[in-house]
Amino acid sequence: MLADVASEMIYPILPSFVTRTLRAGRGALGLIEGGADAVASLTKIASGLWTDHYQRRKAPTVAGYALSGIAKPLLFLAAAWPTVLILRLIDRLGKGVRTSPRDALIADVTPPEGRGMAYGVHRSMDHLGAVIGPIACWALLTHVGASVGTILLLSAIPALGAVLTVAWFVKEPATKRPSTQPFHLSNVGRLSPNFRRFLLAVTLFALGNSSDIFLFQRLEESGVAVDSIALLWALHHVVKSAVSLLGGGAADRFGCKQMILAGWTVYAVAYLGMGWGKSEGVLIGMFLLYGAFHGLSEPAEKSLVSQLAPSDLRGTAFGAFHGAVGLAALPASLTFGLLWQAWGVEVAFGFGAGMAALGALTLMAVRPGLLGEGA
Repeated sequence: MLADVASEMIYPILPSFVTRTLRAGRGALGLIEGGADAVASLTKIASGLWTDHYQRRKAPTVAGYALSGIAKPLLFLAAAWPTVLILRLIDRLGKGVRTSPRDALIADVTPPEGRGMAYGVHRSMDHLGAVIGPIACWALLTHVGASVGTILLLSAIPALGAVLTVAWFVKEPATKRPSTQPFHLSNVGRLSPNFRRFLLAVTLFALGNSSDIFLFQRLEESGVAVDSIALLWALHHVVKSAVSLLGGGAADRFGCKQMILAGWTVYAVAYLGMGWGKSEGVLIGMFLLYGAFHGLSEPAEKSLVSQLAPSDLRGTAFGAFHGAVGLAALPASLTFGLLWQAWGVEVAFGFGAGMAALGALTLMAVRPGLLGEGA
């Protein structure tokens, strides 16, 4: 939660900082965010393989939180957008180091029938932190008169809290002996065909899921003030947090596949509304609806990953999952930015909705009866 407070303190002001203060274009913004997510994803693959090979979860989790916590406040020093790019890459490198081991650790300590709820609680707490962060940003901007640079520096406080919390309070189960299998990317090939079908569906969806920064740009162009966007981002995470608890429990009860399909459908509707909506009210409504997509699909996706992979490949499976999503982020954000520049906002958001539909059709081929099987 504290890591998300730090991240979301700076996220709503980042588009304005890059495009207005540093005078960079939307293409640079897409490169920064897409590149950062791509680096995170490559690292998630490696950290997933590492955590399964050495059967250690906590150490890379702490290291990842520390690396991100160092990079965020250093954005204060940026005088040109390439510096922002480098620091965002370091920030997301830390995210990549920690994510797969952390998600595998959650599965390790949770019974199978309760994993949907466990991931729902985890995502709910993340989103709660993401509520506090934008509110802190808004309060600092409007009531304290803080500069963007001051907010960037203050993000170090919750980031440090996240590192200390994991280091002191998170207990790792007794570790198994390190694997005798070679530490190699080919271990991903040991995952079942059913998992790979799921991975294809997720990748197709992710190719249309560009950075949320473009949603901020859409709201700002419609006339919503930057400080108001920070508050809307907080409210957006209230929706995410509430729906994540419901979505996690629903995944355990009704099935992960059904909840993912529901979430992707909501995403397509929200994107179409963001593209074709004309009034501030409609765009704000679609922006909040977009938060429900995360709550419905994210716990179910992670629970399904844990079901589809045997315990000794769980970190590898999470690495492959997060890696596929993040590697798609760079082309997704670049494509979105270029489509917006060349053909307009309707085409850009319409492309995202279309890829969600294609991903949903592919997800139909994932057969619940084959969960966990190797063939």
